[in-house]
Amino acid sequence: MTATRTRNQIRQRGRAPAPPSPPAVPTRAADLRSGHAVRIAGYGTLPVAAEPGPVLPPLV
Repeated sequence: MTATRTRNQIRQRGRAPAPPSPPAVPTRAADLRSGHAVRIAGYGTLPVAAEPGPVLPPLV
């Protein structure tokens, strides 16, 4: 025996839609910490290997 449905009840089929991805946020090198990951378009998600070091002045 099947359950009766009213006109306002619709049958759900398939999977639920995926939630929206979080918005892209610009990241500075000073904000990166070991253990974090960075998502780069075309490359995917890359892990941050080490703390950022000081920027050396040019030799010339």
